[in-house]
Amino acid sequence: MITAIIVGAVILLALIIKGIGKPRGFRLYKEELPDELGIHEGNGFEDIVHSLEDSLPKAYVQQVKQRIQGRNTKDDEVEWTFFEMKRYFLLNAVIKDVPMFSAKVDEVWHEMIMFTVDYGRFTDRFFDRFLHHQPNVDTTPSPQPDKRAFFDWMYAHLFDITGNSRLLWGKFFQHPLDKSTLQDFQRLSEDELLDRYFLRNGK
Repeated sequence: MITAIIVGAVILLALIIKGIGKPRGFRLYKEELPDELGIHEGNGFEDIVHSLEDSLPKAYVQQVKQRIQGRNTKDDEVEWTFFEMKRYFLLNAVIKDVPMFSAKVDEVWHEMIMFTVDYGRFTDRFFDRFLHHQPNVDTTPSPQPDKRAFFDWMYAHLFDITGNSRLLWGKFFQHPLDKSTLQDFQRLSEDELLDRYFLRNGK
């Protein structure tokens, strides 16, 4: 009897340890997509959101989503990763240097580029230029901390941060802004800041 209890306890312990060591699958929260890309009202970026949506033909979007779903990706994940892709595009319409900090969102970008003609038309229409794909090849846990800090700052300034935003981009505000960037925003004129950090008319 005691032997059976000990054997059962050992088996149970082995199962628990196995469960702890097993990586948890990627799952998003059951959240509804915010309207207007969840952009903060009053910032004056509503027109850019509408321009982005108008620049993405429905047929093109549907084809990209079908390719992502073809990898047995859940519908919620498809919708949320595409949603965050659009947020990333909007950031690229405003900021000069926007590294890609999400492997999941980057996968959507790859699928969009597979439709080379549609992708070229979209970027020409929305950005007035071809937006080249520049993956983040740094595999450290916190790649490019200065740029990530600026990304977080601008992302939070423009958008509501949701639970799924955190899951797809990783934790926000893990790095302080670079001292030189802070000094620029304290000392430079508005025109100088625009020239250094931001895009004028998408250029």
